[in-house]
Amino acid sequence: MSRLTTQLLAIIKTDTVSDRGERNLISGNLGLLSGFDFNVNSPLQTTLYAPFTVSYDRASGAVGMVLEAYNPQVQIAAPGGTTHYKLSCGVSELDFAGATYVSHTQTTEILPYNNTPATAPNLNVQITANSSLSVVQVLSIEFYQEVNAKMYALQNGGFNAMAVVQVSQPT
Repeated sequence: MSRLTTQLLAIIKTDTVSDRGERNLISGNLGLLSGFDFNVNSPLQTTLYAPFTVSYDRASGAVGMVLEAYNPQVQIAAPGGTTHYKLSCGVSELDFAGATYVSHTQTTEILPYNNTPATAPNLNVQITANSSLSVVQVLSIEFYQEVNAKMYALQNGGFNAMAVVQVSQPT
């Protein structure tokens, strides 16, 4: 069984409202997804050491992620051969009852992996204001190698990290 499926089943078991056999994600504690790493071989917390903060204003639909200024070669544990990387903030509104979702992503440019301090990127996304749905925010980092002025995904993305950094359920 996949790790995500296992985590979702654990969330379903936290539903104390529905009858046995009728338990669901909507009534469960979706907050248990917070910190979930999608790539078990490259956890975000052991890949990206730059401090960051996340925010979500349900009333306005503003979702934000701010990284503090950082030094890529000091605060990013990149695999050998890395010459560049990019960061992405993704957010999804999840409609479990309707089995639909809406996702938005904000991504930095492909940035050089060097020993020069990087300015703090702000990755802001706008979603539905006053959403009545559960909202999940992720942060990811992807690694690249530049060869002959072309960017190639490093190791077919095997070292890329992505984790759930914030979960908000409607009240």
